[in-house]
Amino acid sequence: MPQFFLGVLAALTLMIPQSVWAACGEVLVSKGDIKIESAGGKPTAAKQGAKVCQGDTIVAGAQSRAKVKMEDGNELNISPESRIKIETYEYKPADNKKKVMLNVLYGKVRAATREENMYVDKAKDGQANTFQVKTKSAVAGVRGTDFLTSFDRKTSKTEVITFKGIVEVGAAGPNGAILNPVQVGAGQRTEALPGAPPAPPKAVPAGEIESASKDSGGGQTPNSSSSPPSAATSNSSTSEPAGASSGATMVTKDDLATAPTRGPASVTGPAAPALPTAPLLPPKLPGAVIPNADLVREIQQNGPGKVNIRILIPE
Repeated sequence: MPQFFLGVLAALTLMIPQSVWAACGEVLVSKGDIKIESAGGKPTAAKQGAKVCQGDTIVAGAQSRAKVKMEDGNELNISPESRIKIETYEYKPADNKKKVMLNVLYGKVRAATREENMYVDKAKDGQANTFQVKTKSAVAGVRGTDFLTSFDRKTSKTEVITFKGIVEVGAAGPNGAILNPVQVGAGQRTEALPGAPPAPPKAVPAGEIESASKDSGGGQTPNSSSSPPSAATSNSSTSEPAGASSGATMVTKDDLATAPTRGPASVTGPAAPALPTAPLLPPKLPGAVIPNADLVREIQQNGPGKVNIRILIPE
């Protein structure tokens, strides 16, 4: 009987290797209404430090953003009004196992891999390492890059913008294949609709790609020809977590910390009534004659220029 149970346990172990390789990540930034939906569970608020794993869905409400850093070093920036499912995220360094599939149900996700050409080799089992992002109308595959994938659920249009590296965009085929792909290089975009091949890649104007980069949580794009940031921007005290891309519209975990108390300005409640203004009087010196209250009222009524004030200091 014990041998029977050992055999069953061994069979189950062979049947669920993906659970051993499933990778998780940590929410570095959570701004606004961010939730994590796990399989079979209720949505939970995704606070800073929350874990996100294979099978989870990240949901961002209006004016809400999240930055997730996976354990392999890759980063995911979730834009407002987005729903992104981590369908597959396998990572086992000992076997060089790296396989990722993100599903953009709607909205936008920016994915940045830790290194260029991270997914050009194979694992020990001979399977190709892949990093793909899919929608209902297209799938994008990368070797190691930085790119933005968006899906409009009203029009079913997919758009891919590449900030760094090359992204292969086409229709989803069997066994992870990408059919009729186009190569979208840095500074380019393509669009795709269901049942049609993606449009030929086109260059994105420098200002537009810079805006897309900042809006999706990145800093100035490496290929941007726009002017350097101003001194006000470069001297900002806001800092990104180590290894994260800096961004104009993405908050950092430092932004989410409790601000230090700064005196009465931090006290909540109705504002204190304004005090009446009066001319400043000199400090009282030994033997000095200080104007009395009647003189002060006369100054307020007639103006300081119309009243002769003498302050006598004895020798």
